[in-house]
Amino acid sequence: DLSEVYSFLRDNSDSFLSCLSFIVIGALCSFALQSTAVAIALTQTLAFTGIIPIETALAMVLGHNLGSIINTEITAVAGNVHAKRAARIHSIFNIVSVGWASILLPFIVSEINCISDKVLGLGDIHTKTGAPIGIAIFHTAYNTINVLIMMWLLPTLAELATKSVKSKGGTMRLGAYPCKLQDGTRAKTAYKVAEISERHRHRYEFNND
Repeated sequence: DLSEVYSFLRDNSDSFLSCLSFIVIGALCSFALQSTAVAIALTQTLAFTGIIPIETALAMVLGHNLGSIINTEITAVAGNVHAKRAARIHSIFNIVSVGWASILLPFIVSEINCISDKVLGLGDIHTKTGAPIGIAIFHTAYNTINVLIMMWLLPTLAELATKSVKSKGGTMRLGAYPCKLQDGTRAKTAYKVAEISERHRHRYEFNND
């Protein structure tokens, strides 16, 4: 029964299996809604009503970021090579970010609770009223930290994107060959010379030897 599975994952929200499960659920939710912001707002509502605990909510927020990868990659299919590479950098960025955050999620929950309760004085994030605030703090800190980390890795990200998304335009070959013009032709009249160098462009090269 799906309700029993959900209850088990919710009651064991501090386990890594539960974290991974709700990351997947969050990704599917974000993809279905076609908006990370709307998905996060929905997650905040679920946490505020007590349907999901804060640990589950934060795992779903990580999933929302993965869901944006699907939307970005699909959108980039119709774009040029630069659009595809930009989408690939976005995908790599989010996969790496979600990877480290999911491993450290139990530690992150305690730190977010400390910031909300002790530093900002906004209360415990494990309560219904504190959970939406905790999600907002987490999402803001998560994006800020990842940008500060990834900005130093931009050359590496660009290299990975270039290797994974090949440019198909580079296979075009440009050449030229001597062309003798016959008397009385329009070409001879236009060029007013006996021989020209005619340029050509082709994608394939054949060796007749």
